[in-house]
Amino acid sequence: MSYELQIYLSCRNEERSIEDAILSVRKVILESYISAEIIIVDNASDDGTSAKVTMLSRTVPDLRLISLSHNKSYSGSIFESLSDAKSEFIVILDGDCQFPPTNIPRLLDTLKNSDLEVVFSNRTHLEGDLWRKFASKFFLRMLRVTLRFDGPDINAGLRGFKKTSITQFRGMQVGRLANASLWHQATKAGLNIGYIDVAPVARVSGTSSIPWKNPFKLFWESLIEIRKVKRKEFEYIFKDNT
Repeated sequence: MSYELQIYLSCRNEERSIEDAILSVRKVILESYISAEIIIVDNASDDGTSAKVTMLSRTVPDLRLISLSHNKSYSGSIFESLSDAKSEFIVILDGDCQFPPTNIPRLLDTLKNSDLEVVFSNRTHLEGDLWRKFASKFFLRMLRVTLRFDGPDINAGLRGFKKTSITQFRGMQVGRLANASLWHQATKAGLNIGYIDVAPVARVSGTSSIPWKNPFKLFWESLIEIRKVKRKEFEYIFKDNT
């Protein structure tokens, strides 16, 4: 079956929240009359995430599971989503649903009714404690200096693509900077990039892979990964892209 839209939820160890996430996405699809498939990309969870999705797939229409054999990092799960995509429009959403699925119709409308080829989210506010907010702002400033990033936000877990834009992406590095890598490649390829404002909500369950409590490790790992992004040192390569 062909779909107008494929919605990918990238997750790891989201057993407690994945059912609510799937049902929330499904509700948005039904209420918006969108022809869409929901794909869960489980990044080698060591809890019951995959088992729960498999059980739900028996009763929830248009639901599919991609189980990764080992932890491919956050950027690896985004890579797997784009590699799998076949619909005209693609949305990739963090499985913790800190960026509510209710934003999907607006993101789809933005892609359909403009010349934009890649759309990122701009957080209307930052969630978390004071240190996380400071680290997020510092990280954004660091990307403005190192990658010449000129958008309002680079780290929001909701983004959309026209299928035609994916051929411009060459690969992904191992790490957390999926959006930065995608933005950098899209900019170099001359793609039209846009943003929509999204209000995040607090995480319900699961844990972040970002070492917020170890600022030196976070800073050093980020610098290494930014270097990989700039030098196109991709561990994951899009096979069909030349």
